[in-house]
Amino acid sequence: MISISEVRQYAAGEFGTKYFYSNPLDFRSDRLFKLAESLNCSADYLLCRTEDPALDSSSASTGAATWTDGVPTESGLYVMKTSYFGVEDDADIFRFDADTGSIYYPNLKSPNEGMECLRYIKLPED
Repeated sequence: MISISEVRQYAAGEFGTKYFYSNPLDFRSDRLFKLAESLNCSADYLLCRTEDPALDSSSASTGAATWTDGVPTESGLYVMKTSYFGVEDDADIFRFDADTGSIYYPNLKSPNEGMECLRYIKLPED
């Protein structure tokens, strides 16, 4: 299971011997499922394929992370559904700076120009 601290290390660019994705063409879905498990929601919910965060149709969605529309008000790490120059993009992990309103890929120092947050889930502290 991937821990929140591992996600935070990845976001800070501290990969060590592990990579969240080994390369763009080799996405490991088990990591998505581990992140969903850590957030107590379904992978489909993180990918914006459903509005219901329940892990399956028989489970209650209490305690699950929920999407919030708009832009975060606090700096931190988020799973964000974004648009890039007006084109809706997939959900991914981003660092948000509330002082500047800038969205960053976690391991980069310069903001993503043209990127707008549509909805978000704040990653827990640990």
